[in-house]
Amino acid sequence: MIRLLFMFILICQGFYMNILLKLTLFITIFPLGIVWVEHFIDACRMKNHDHGYIFKCADIIQP
Repeated sequence: MIRLLFMFILICQGFYMNILLKLTLFITIFPLGIVWVEHFIDACRMKNHDHGYIFKCADIIQP
């Protein structure tokens, strides 16, 4: 669980171009896709808040 959250944080940090592809892949693999997306959004918000990123992962997920 923690390892997956760490992976999501890494994805949030660096893979801006492939983020939709990876997110779709995770949702496709895991039946509980909505739960993973929620953790993903939380992880991205924490990273964005701590490091002051202009890019916000949640903006992609939530139109």
